[in-house]
Amino acid sequence: MIQALKYNGKTGLARLLGDALTRLVESDPVLAGSDHVCPVPLHPARIRERGYNQAFLLASEVAKGTGIGFCDMLVRVRNTRTQTGILGNDERKRNLRRAFKLRTGIQVSGSRVLLVDDVVTSGATLDSAARQLLGAGARAVVGIAVAAA
Repeated sequence: MIQALKYNGKTGLARLLGDALTRLVESDPVLAGSDHVCPVPLHPARIRERGYNQAFLLASEVAKGTGIGFCDMLVRVRNTRTQTGILGNDERKRNLRRAFKLRTGIQVSGSRVLLVDDVVTSGATLDSAARQLLGAGARAVVGIAVAAA
């Protein structure tokens, strides 16, 4: 289902997968205590290629289902190689170094952010995005994904 959502334009699957993530969030007090739901951003070139950001669709569903405010806080400023073909954790981290920035005008000071992605492999993407949010003053960042590889 993730491949169909991500690569085959089956965006309707975001609702089903988002509902599963919503149930996860509602069942966990740490996740449910978040102030904002934020998707992991894609680079604009990747969005032009794909037509959408699957993490954005998933995060939107989670926000709707839980009532936690949706906020697209981050922008991807580097068009990194896809993590799929990178095997080593150190290389994955290097690939994502300085890939994300906080959007202009966004305030995260003291907030708890629920970061949403589709798949977690090494955790490098969530880690890099979380570091930006924490560096901007977020009190805590927790991540969720539909699958772990």
